Amino acid sequence: MTMNQCANEPIHRADGKLMRQFVADWQRYAPISEQEKRRRCVEVVKLCALGKSRKEIARALGVSVSSVYVYSTQATHLLGAQSLEHAVAIAVASGLVSKEAVLNETSKDAKSKSKDKA
Repeated sequence: MTMNQCANEPIHRADGKLMRQFVADWQRYAPISEQEKRRRCVEVVKLCALGKSRKEIARALGVSVSSVYVYSTQATHLLGAQSLEHAVAIAVASGLVSKEAVLNETSKDAKSKSKDKA
């Protein structure tokens, strides 16, 4: 099946064709280099490790939430992880994301939440 065939299939299919259609459209309208894709995948994992939501990550990277989903899926596969949470754990364990940054961000979030309650 070619990319054009995937792009012409109905969007309601739930057997993986929706993702292929999205990727085909994404490549057609926003072509970026493999290096840029990998950089964005790493950035998504870093921001996930800091506890950011997909919506916050999309705003930070200037992309759609759907693109963040694709990047997180690609990052999961690149790191050989079972899930995004596993990918984050691998990234922290390998030094891709510093433990200190994660700890600092989580302590900031805890402080801001306690201020909001007061």
